[in-house]
Amino acid sequence: MDTPTPPLYSPYQNCSYPVALQRFVQKWNVFSGRASRSEYWYVAGTLYVINVIMMWIVNLSSPQIAESQLSAAGVIFLAIWFLWGLIVAIPTLALTFRRFHDANLSAWWLLLVFTGIGAIFILVVSLLPSNPAGARFDKPMVALETDVDAAAESVS
Repeated sequence: MDTPTPPLYSPYQNCSYPVALQRFVQKWNVFSGRASRSEYWYVAGTLYVINVIMMWIVNLSSPQIAESQLSAAGVIFLAIWFLWGLIVAIPTLALTFRRFHDANLSAWWLLLVFTGIGAIFILVVSLLPSNPAGARFDKPMVALETDVDAAAESVS
């Protein structure tokens, strides 16, 4: 018997790789709710591998990169890599917000990234198991849509 798929606003514990990527794309701009460890790490690992491959391609296409001389192909690949970074920046930030919520932490803690210990702190939090108290960050998307509709009506 299959277990039912949890709604998008709640974490999907032990989800598969394709499901994690699908939820990442579906919730690319959702900063509320929670993301399980599997949701987070499947996507983080995929993004890491893609970035390593892109860095490798840029380095191979411009052997003189140490002398700050990029070939035309290097410039093109570097531009593609930069655009990729822009495309995934907001979805990755949203996923990290949701991972913090799953650990029952406010996403304001992400501001520690601007300190010397920020990256280590983010790593530790992303490794933490789900905390049931993090359910306080869950808000059904239907409720979010209702809030938007109510705000639009109050303006007009």
